Amino acid sequence: MAARRYFNRESNRRAYDLEEQLYIDSKINQALRRFGIDPSSIPMTSSGIAARGPVVDKPPTNVETASRDECLKFLLGDARLRRAKAIRDDELTILLRDEQLKARVRDYIVNIDFRRKVIAHDCADWRRRKTAKRLCKHVGKILLAISEEKAQVLLRDLISNPDYWSLV
Repeated sequence: MAARRYFNRESNRRAYDLEEQLYIDSKINQALRRFGIDPSSIPMTSSGIAARGPVVDKPPTNVETASRDECLKFLLGDARLRRAKAIRDDELTILLRDEQLKARVRDYIVNIDFRRKVIAHDCADWRRRKTAKRLCKHVGKILLAISEEKAQVLLRDLISNPDYWSLV
């Protein structure tokens, strides 16, 4: 409750961009639920953002059975998912070996290490979103292009265990 009260103060939220705020809100809400507290019972912040965050902040109901698109919708949002799907296949080159994936999407490089749970990328949107463990359209395109099974394993694990993944 103390963390929620502290982070509900506008002066404390101001240090973070919206994506980071949503991530922090979700972590606080997870902790509240573990203690049997309904996050929606706590008043809204002075900025009008509900303590539980917007609907987009809510992961799929059952992560273990969620489809690739449901997971991507949560980690990308609707607009970025549409933009990921709009990237042409000829703008993507993938090299997949064992537990390593290296890809070029347009002029950007993406490296995914499935074993070590590391995703490295170099676009500006990625730099803003990685703190909140959210993906950019380039990583989304790659996850749409590889086998659905491999993508689902990564996405479900990233949603269920975000602290085990390093996004650099």
